[in-house]
Amino acid sequence: MSKKKLALIVLDGIGVGSHDSSNPIHLIQPQNLNKFSQTYPYGTLQASGIAAGLGWNEEGRSEISHLLMGAGRVIYQNYPKISLAINNRTFYKNQILVDCLDYLKNKKGNLHLVGLISSLNTESSFAHLTTIINFVGEFINQNKLPSQIFLHLFLDNNNKPEPAESLLEKITKLKTQLPFLEIKSLCGRYFALDTTEHFDRVKESYETILGTKPHYDTFEKYFTYHKERGLEAEKFPGGNLGTPYNLKPEDTLFFFNFKEASIKELSSAFLDPNFNHFEKEAFPDLKIITLTNYSNDFKKALVVFPEEKITDTVSEIISQNHLNQLKITESVRGPEVTYYWNGLKETPLENEYRIIIPSDLGLHPETKPEMMSAEITSRIIQSIEDNEMDFILANFPNGDIIGHTGDFEASKKVVTILDEALDLIVKSALAKNWQIMIAGSHGNLEKIIDSVTGYPDKKHNPNPVPVYIISNELLKTPNPGTRNQSTTDGIISDIGATVLDLLDLPKPESISGKSLLKVLR
Repeated sequence: MSKKKLALIVLDGIGVGSHDSSNPIHLIQPQNLNKFSQTYPYGTLQASGIAAGLGWNEEGRSEISHLLMGAGRVIYQNYPKISLAINNRTFYKNQILVDCLDYLKNKKGNLHLVGLISSLNTESSFAHLTTIINFVGEFINQNKLPSQIFLHLFLDNNNKPEPAESLLEKITKLKTQLPFLEIKSLCGRYFALDTTEHFDRVKESYETILGTKPHYDTFEKYFTYHKERGLEAEKFPGGNLGTPYNLKPEDTLFFFNFKEASIKELSSAFLDPNFNHFEKEAFPDLKIITLTNYSNDFKKALVVFPEEKITDTVSEIISQNHLNQLKITESVRGPEVTYYWNGLKETPLENEYRIIIPSDLGLHPETKPEMMSAEITSRIIQSIEDNEMDFILANFPNGDIIGHTGDFEASKKVVTILDEALDLIVKSALAKNWQIMIAGSHGNLEKIIDSVTGYPDKKHNPNPVPVYIISNELLKTPNPGTRNQSTTDGIISDIGATVLDLLDLPKPESISGKSLLKVLR
């Protein structure tokens, strides 16, 4: 009897939206996806909020969904975990933070807080930042220290629920009680939070932290200058504020982002002893703290909240059963199909292979909505036809990347591009008697227009995501009826258990998800 084989195709940023003009998927009516939902098992999954280990009503994210799919269980994420520690006050007893205060007291150095300023709680939390500021500030006041708190903040385009300028104004007001608090640098996330190994961008943000960029008297003047030149906040180049400064050996550098992947490249310039992407200064004695673990290779980092150890992942079980597995995507989603899917582990497993195609996003990804979809499709089909692999995990990032641009026409093109790619993949798979599972990661592209304002909606949303299971054995009589959109069939972590079921592999007790084979219809 031949082994069962499976390809899981993740459509990044594709959820199930309203049947109206805000939804480019509804307007396009993708022929193949519609056909799959009527002729094979299909359903929807919750990929946000507490079902995804996030805060109540918090939108899902790609890295979280991949972590939960690969783990086959709900894992409570950094934001609710850290927020709970603040609420129950265990945060203030954390040994890394206690040691940080002692270090400031003994060394009389400054604290540099580095990270994204945003009210969305997806990569960092404004509440976490202000908690750290007030905690350290109170200590400085009580001990009458000469230390200062310097902020190096990154900007994005998300103006909801509150724009960055409003948050910066709130920080400025903290100076009434904390006169030693200063915003020292600002920089767009395009440079600071790159995930595509464009280290020329990372260099811009690195040099901004070092204080070598153009000076502005206030953050308002910095914003005005760049807005007048037609730039959005996430593309603002670096700028320095206030009096000149230097990073000193007695200082502490504290990265407060809780999302690991997007801050990794920048933090590596300070933490990776083998960093060679651009010339940088050496800070051998600088104390460096990270709120979460950005990489196991960053031995110098003092981690406030280490990651949960995740065992018995789907990839580990596949490897332990001597099966071959392949991960395919483009580099903007490379960490999702490798590090996150494998349970926050970077090293490939035995018989695990990876194809990460370099992304080519540029300043305006909406001008190239196809991204690397043709190359990804070709590699998937080639791997299926070679028949050497037993499991393929692939990610098409188009839905999320183009969804974030808010470009409606480009979003419609994405729907057609992905629909045509999936048609080619499914035909190839069925010809080789492979099974195909298709799933969205989280909501984004299906709500590209804000129904209240009529303006582009560029952010994630808490919509459920679609899931399809396709095989020669599961073909059914077409059912063109409309599903009840108010109910879901499971949660995103159920994908893991379903992968094991489709591969006829045992499910350990640690994988709490259920197989969707028994649920979808």
